[in-house]
Amino acid sequence: MSTYTLPEDFFFGAAMSGPQTEGRPRCGGRQESLWDTWSLERPEDFHNRVTSAGGNDFMAQYQTDLAMMRELGLSSYRTSIQWTRLLDADGRLNPEGAA
Repeated sequence: MSTYTLPEDFFFGAAMSGPQTEGRPRCGGRQESLWDTWSLERPEDFHNRVTSAGGNDFMAQYQTDLAMMRELGLSSYRTSIQWTRLLDADGRLNPEGAA
């Protein structure tokens, strides 16, 4: 087996997209997204029928998740949020979602 050494300034981390982290589709003024609609209408399309509503709960679990990343020695983390959290149904800023 080969041994590899990463440079000391190498960022070893994790990344998640908005649909992977959002969860809580009706919390904090968040609007329903296409991903939410798809997972509600066709749960059979998802592995073990675990839809975005049931499998994505970073909003509630972020402290535990970030602690786990630290324990793993990760030095970086990239995520995004959905427009459905930032904007209301009329396209105006959702203050609660922005906070």
